[in-house]
Amino acid sequence: RLAASCFLPRRRGLGYFVIAAMLGRAGWHGATARTVEGLVGTVFSQDADVQLTGALGALADDADRAGTPLQVVVKQLFREVLLMGRYGLLVDMPVEGAQVPYVCGYVPEAITNWRVGLVDGRAQLTQVRLREAFTEADPKDEWGERTYTRYRVLELDEAGIYRVRLFRYARNADGSERPNETVEIDEPIVPTRRKEPLREIPFVFFGPTALHPGVARSPLMDLINMNLHHFRLSAELNHGLFVTSMPTPVVIGDTARDLDKPGERRVGTAVAWELPMGADAKFLEFSGSGLNAIRDELQADEARMVLLGARLLEPQKRAAESAEALRLRQSGEAATLASIADTVSWGVTRALRFAAEWAGADPDANTFTLSQAFAHAAMSEDDALKVVQRWQQGGATEEDMFHALRVGGKLAPGETLDQWRRKLKDQGPLAAMAPAADLPAAAAA
Repeated sequence: RLAASCFLPRRRGLGYFVIAAMLGRAGWHGATARTVEGLVGTVFSQDADVQLTGALGALADDADRAGTPLQVVVKQLFREVLLMGRYGLLVDMPVEGAQVPYVCGYVPEAITNWRVGLVDGRAQLTQVRLREAFTEADPKDEWGERTYTRYRVLELDEAGIYRVRLFRYARNADGSERPNETVEIDEPIVPTRRKEPLREIPFVFFGPTALHPGVARSPLMDLINMNLHHFRLSAELNHGLFVTSMPTPVVIGDTARDLDKPGERRVGTAVAWELPMGADAKFLEFSGSGLNAIRDELQADEARMVLLGARLLEPQKRAAESAEALRLRQSGEAATLASIADTVSWGVTRALRFAAEWAGADPDANTFTLSQAFAHAAMSEDDALKVVQRWQQGGATEEDMFHALRVGGKLAPGETLDQWRRKLKDQGPLAAMAPAADLPAAAAA
C-alpha cells in the first residue's frame, strides 16, 4: 500500500488493487542508479593519493574495524553524497586492543539531529545525535535475534569536554520497544587523548560543496524527479495497453436476451450466435493513437535525463565529435564531480587529522586526495605537439610540459617526473609524449 500510494498517487475511481496492478506492470528506467555508479566509477577510476603515517597506516586495509579498506569506505561515502547530498564520518578509538583510531560512517537517515554553538568565539559542533541498530539474542528462541534501536549522542558538556552517551527505548515485558520512553545505557563515555579529554567532537559532515551540518540538496535531485516522472508515465502507458490491447465483443439490439441473466457468450470458430432480426455484433477495438502522446513523452523524459546527468545512457554518436565539442559537452558534469571530489577529499583529510592527533601522529602528514584526472578531456595529438613546441621555443619549462601531458593523458600511469625526464633524454620529446608500451619501433630505437 505504501509503495502504491507513494509512487503512483491514487486517482479517483481506481481502487488499491488497480493501482497495485499498474505498479506491477510499470517499468523502471534505471537512469539514476546507472548514473550514480558511472560517476562513482569515473572518480575512482584512478586510485586516490593517500598519505598515512605511523600507526594510521593500518587504515589503508582496515578503516572501520570490519576489514574495509579506506578507499572502499570513501567510495561509499562519495556515493551517498552524490545521491543524497549528505553523509557523516565519526572518528573513534577502541577501548581495548591496539590503540589505532578507526572511522564509522553514518548515512543521512541515521543523523537525526545536531547543534552548533559558539566555542571560544567561533562556530563549533556541540552535539550530534545518531541512530543505530543493534541486535540481541531472543530470550524465547535460542537461535533467534531481535533488532533494537539505540541513539548515540556526541556532545560537549558544560565544561566543553567531549563525551558520548547511549540511549535506547524502554521495553515491555515481551521485549517490544516503547518509542515514547528512552533510558540511558550505562554511564557517559569520556574519550581521552594521551590521558587528556577531547574538546572537539571528532565528527565530520559531508555535503556536495561544503563540510557544514546544514542539509544540502542532492546533486541528482532533478534527475531523480525526472526518473520518477518517467516511471509514472510508464505505468500509465502499460495500463492503457493492458486495457485496450484485447478486442471486446459488443452485441447491439439483442432484445430477446434476458438482461437480468446476461449469461456468457463464447467466442471462437466453433461457436455460433443466433441474433434476432435487426441485431448486430462486432468487436470494439482501440486504435492506440491516444497512447502515442505518452510514448513521445517517455522518450522526451529519457532525453531530459541524459541532459541532467545520465551521460552513460546516451546512445553512441555515429558522426565524429571534435575534441572541443566533447570537452564542452562534458565540462558541466566534470565541474560538478570535481567540486564534490574536492569536498570529500577535504572532509576525509579532516577526519584523518582527528585520527592523527588521537594517535599522536603528525596531523599535517596524513591526507586523502581523490584524483581529478576525470575533469580533463583527453589531449589531442595536435595539442600535445603544441605543448612540446612551446617547450622547445622556451615558452615553458620541463615541469610545465610534464604536467600538461600528464593531465592530458599522454603519459604512462604513475610515471614520475624523474622517469619522464630520463625518457625525454634517451628518446626525445616526441617519443616521451606516449607510454613506453605504445612507442613505435622507430621512435624507440
